[in-house]
Amino acid sequence: MSDVVSKDFAFTLKYHIPEGKEHGLATIMDWFPEQGNGALIVMPDSSSNDYEQHKELKERGYDILVLDHHEADHYSEDAVVVNNQLSKNYPNKFLSGVGIVFKFFEYWEQQQQYEENYIYNYIDLAALGIISDVMQMTTLENRFICDYGLSNIKNEFIRKIMKKQCYSLFGISEEKWTDDYYTNGELTQIKVAFYITPLINALIRVGNLQEKERLFLSFITPNVEVPSTKRGEKGMQETICT
Repeated sequence: MSDVVSKDFAFTLKYHIPEGKEHGLATIMDWFPEQGNGALIVMPDSSSNDYEQHKELKERGYDILVLDHHEADHYSEDAVVVNNQLSKNYPNKFLSGVGIVFKFFEYWEQQQQYEENYIYNYIDLAALGIISDVMQMTTLENRFICDYGLSNIKNEFIRKIMKKQCYSLFGISEEKWTDDYYTNGELTQIKVAFYITPLINALIRVGNLQEKERLFLSFITPNVEVPSTKRGEKGMQETICT
């Protein structure tokens, strides 16, 4: 369990990265203090059917928000669950967990009546997640998120991966790399699935906990400097996404 302190809001975010590929609350109940004191637990892409854990945590004083797309028997009575599979009114059943998170924040911003949708600064991450989760692209919503997201890559870590993979992606060397290669439609879903997703997926499945956390932080704080691990650069610093 690690901390991220928000500079814009008065809260501390604690995140947990699982050591394996497990989902849900069952294996991490010991992480939560006995008294919740109104703390909010957010479960992305998991936990719709963790009914017993929801009940226990609610009794301990926690609020629970589930943003998920997995099948479940029914809505939990002890958590707020946003799940396209459970909704009778939401037609897109092929939206993955990252898509549910994206739509949740899109709606939240609408309720806040912001003049612009800041969540669209992160639509590249939503596109990467939907493609990597091998979701069906027969719905207009999935196609829009992916097409728009791949044409608006803002995440610095995704750009770093693209640059390193530019020969496989675009048939060019790193010296000839420019941002035009993801704004003119050349970055396709197939290319992402073959040359970006496997790198991330492999580390998640076989990497150690430290490597997984470094991967996670590369997405959210790409320009934080850390000690270099390159040969001949002992004692030097480099950005975590590099």
